[in-house]
Amino acid sequence: MEWSRTQTFKLIQAFKGHDILWDSTRDDYRDRAKKLCAWAAVASQVGASVDECRKRMESMLASFRRERAKVVKSARSPVGGYRPKWAYWKELVFLCDSNVLRGLADNLEKPPPVHPTEIRTLISPSSAVELNTTSALANYATEAGF
Repeated sequence: MEWSRTQTFKLIQAFKGHDILWDSTRDDYRDRAKKLCAWAAVASQVGASVDECRKRMESMLASFRRERAKVVKSARSPVGGYRPKWAYWKELVFLCDSNVLRGLADNLEKPPPVHPTEIRTLISPSSAVELNTTSALANYATEAGF
C-alpha cells in the first residue's frame, strides 16, 4: 500500500490514541490479545489492514528513533541543537522519554548547557584555577533547571 501524508497522519493519531501499543509503563503493555485488538481498531480507523498499519508504524518508529538520536547527540555538542525537519517528528514527539528529551521537542533553538566535565576543557591550560567538582555540578544542575 502506498501511504499518503493524510493517511500517515491519520495512522499516527490512531496509534497515539491506543497507548497500549506504545506506553511500556502500562500494566497490560505485554498483553498480546489487547494489543491485537488495539491494532484492529487502528486499522479500522485508517481503512487499512493490521499488517499494513503495523509495517508503516514500524518504519515510522525507526525513522523517529534515528531523528531522536540526532537530537540527543546534538544536545551534547557545544555546537548547537539539531532541528528535525522530518515531516512526522512533531506528531510522534509524544513518544519521547521526558527525562531524555526534556524541552528539546518544543525549544530546540536554546543551546544546551555546558556539562561539568567540559568545564575543564574550556579553561585555558595556563590557568592555575582548580575547579571544585561539587560546586560545578551544583551550578550546572541549577542552570539546567534540575
